[in-house]
Amino acid sequence: MKFDIEYSIPFSQQGKSVCSSFSNSVRLFEGTSLFVKHKKISVEYREFLKLKKAWKEEIIFESNLNNIFSNSNYINIIKIGKTALPWIIKDLKKGGGYWFVALNKITGINPIKEENRGVYEQMRKDWLEWADKNYLNERSIIITERIS
Repeated sequence: MKFDIEYSIPFSQQGKSVCSSFSNSVRLFEGTSLFVKHKKISVEYREFLKLKKAWKEEIIFESNLNNIFSNSNYINIIKIGKTALPWIIKDLKKGGGYWFVALNKITGINPIKEENRGVYEQMRKDWLEWADKNYLNERSIIITERIS
């Protein structure tokens, strides 16, 4: 639910600090407050960063893809679920690593074209194209999810 209506409400001097935005009031009391939602995402994001750093440190000299994808930190990133998608996509845009298995496990989708399999840059491009087509960015995922 989105309201962009602003109401002009007369306030006393003490009341001028009160928010007169109806849309902000609705968002504050819609299920869980925005503060709690951002706090939860902030905690999850910090956890994601910690896991990503540990994963990359542990696999830096690893050439066996099985070991890369079975690393406990990588598995824990997958367990974060769809909340981690925008962060994974952001890292992938920077050329951040082998996120293809995690993306597939989280989304249940594999947009990599047959002819691109095994070619990192092409697989990366296929996933980024999929993300763009599906509006997969930080704002669309975080804003549309509700915390139960």
